[in-house]
Amino acid sequence: MYVKQKTFTVTDCKAHVGVSFCHETCNFILSEFVEDHNHCLVDTFNRDLTKISRKLSFSTKTFIHQMSLNRVGPTVAHRLLVSIKDGHYNIKGTPIDFKNFYNGMRIFIGDRDSQLVIDRLKDRYECFPEFFFDITVENGKLRSIFWTDEISKLNYKAFGHVLAFDATYQTNRYKMIFAPFTGVDHYQKCVTFGAALISSETRLLQMVSGDVIENTNVRSRIHRLVWNMFITPDTFESRWQYLIEKFGLQENEWLNDMFEIRDRWVPAYFREIPFCCLMKTTSRCESSNATFKVNSTSANTLVHFMLCMESRLEGQRYFQISCEYKTSSVSFKSTTGEEIEKHAFELYTQTIFNDVR
Repeated sequence: MYVKQKTFTVTDCKAHVGVSFCHETCNFILSEFVEDHNHCLVDTFNRDLTKISRKLSFSTKTFIHQMSLNRVGPTVAHRLLVSIKDGHYNIKGTPIDFKNFYNGMRIFIGDRDSQLVIDRLKDRYECFPEFFFDITVENGKLRSIFWTDEISKLNYKAFGHVLAFDATYQTNRYKMIFAPFTGVDHYQKCVTFGAALISSETRLLQMVSGDVIENTNVRSRIHRLVWNMFITPDTFESRWQYLIEKFGLQENEWLNDMFEIRDRWVPAYFREIPFCCLMKTTSRCESSNATFKVNSTSANTLVHFMLCMESRLEGQRYFQISCEYKTSSVSFKSTTGEEIEKHAFELYTQTIFNDVR
């Protein structure tokens, strides 16, 4: 049988200090003092390695947590804190203590992961009336979550003319897919309107019979047709009908429903929208996913991913504020002498003004 080695020995040492409280003077009085120990004392230069000295402070625990939200593990977090505090003797805890606390956070979450996320969403909804979320539960298991807050709603109102939605990024230990709703703001940067976590990608594979999917190239042909940005709506419709008839999918309810709303999601219908060229769906989705991927890993719990996502979202919004400040701080300098140039400077952000000029 394996016996875990202990780093300390119980010696039943009798050394102690006794005090009593004096009610008359409201002071503590030394009542007993036994100085003799039955063991060697820890050397002064090793006292930082004792159990009591290695107890992590609240600020240290917060530091470990914040580092984890930026994909910095406990060992590297310890090394960073040693550098910040200018030496090992100036911090409490060893790399092992940092690891134990980090693992303890995950153990604490345990099987309550989904419920903790739902509770967090409910708390935000109660504190912020403009916050919205919705969940889907099947057979007692969390299948999908959608959430958005008041700032995301305002961004959608301002920049939601074109919206990109991509569901290809798996983001946690349950292999749930993260699907942010992304747009472009007035600095040509990605802005998030909302986000979803879904248990599986309800696309073509689940909506078309396995026989057709496995034994034909219908999937790749539909994808090539749908994402072709260089054809007209008429061409798309004629080719769609050809594919549907060729593979006998005329009675597929889901495909028929998607065709009914084709002008809301097929790129061919966006060709004539002004400035639509500024929004390339694939590249924007990849950029958005990459932004959130900086913080998260496939080993994340749901709780950890939500915290990572909120951290990156805050960074995205702070960058927008910094761009606003830069625009407000730049003074106008004419290069053409034309009045329309000054008007454009007053109308556009600095980013758009430079492009237009």
